[in-house]
Amino acid sequence: MTDILTIGALPVTAFGLGCGLAGLAALALTALLALRVCRVSMDAFARFAPLSVVLAFVMGRLLFVMGTPAMMTNPVRIIRFWEGGYSIIGAAIGFLLAAWLTEKLCGEKHHGLVSSASLAILPAIAILRLFEGMISIGRGREIVHPAFKFLGVTDAATGTLVHPVYRYEFVFALVLFAVFLYILLRHSREEAGRADFALSILTVFSAGQMVLENMKNDLHMVISFVPIQLAAELFMFLLPLIVWLVKVQKGSHPMKKSRMAIIWLVLAACIGLFVFMAFRTDRGAYKIVYYIVTMLCVSVMTLVNMTLCRLSRQG
Repeated sequence: MTDILTIGALPVTAFGLGCGLAGLAALALTALLALRVCRVSMDAFARFAPLSVVLAFVMGRLLFVMGTPAMMTNPVRIIRFWEGGYSIIGAAIGFLLAAWLTEKLCGEKHHGLVSSASLAILPAIAILRLFEGMISIGRGREIVHPAFKFLGVTDAATGTLVHPVYRYEFVFALVLFAVFLYILLRHSREEAGRADFALSILTVFSAGQMVLENMKNDLHMVISFVPIQLAAELFMFLLPLIVWLVKVQKGSHPMKKSRMAIIWLVLAACIGLFVFMAFRTDRGAYKIVYYIVTMLCVSVMTLVNMTLCRLSRQG
């Protein structure tokens, strides 16, 4: 990556600058939403702020290292964090983990901090996607259908038109932010106090990211044949499902075992078909078909999640 400036002896890249700006934006927006809209105490936010910086840094670095075989075989490189190498999704997980831990440490039953942090990471991620456009990451596979050529950007290495996935992710994050901000402002403290608000953001965001991740051709974040980013996004998607499923089973109208078995079978089938289509996207010629099938799989999975959310509220 090209250095754009130096601070002392440390070089600063465009992506590094983007990480800094995104982190500041996430903290500032969390403060605004948590303190003004969700009425979180200043003491809780004061504990959250430094913890979020540490955990976002650690998780961002950890996920990158897990997906970089060269670092796994050379542990010395792992601690050389100043050379760069961070995962956006890992940093987001660390940021949300800090909000959850802060609520636990402060004995908060109201989930305004987690809700605020979940919403704040969306524009922060959008900022980072813009900086990805300045460097050679966030690009997708070659555009094969003539109708979509206008969307493409030229790959410097091959000269072909490829999907600018970083732009799709930028738009997706901002649209998601606008939708959930409207929901938050309309229902204010009542809605933000529910864990369902943050879990719903996590569900829709991770679902969209799984589809977009499958369009990428950036293989530096891979363990064997499994993209670590995609594995992390699947974890983010399954977490709300498990929480809602537990709430349903503990409620006044628990789900029958046969119905629960059907849910897990549907999810397993969708995940299996998604993985198969991801492999076909790498090797097959009908990429549009593969993209459509993966979107349908993720849509069904999202519908299952949101249905469980509704059932958990009824219980």
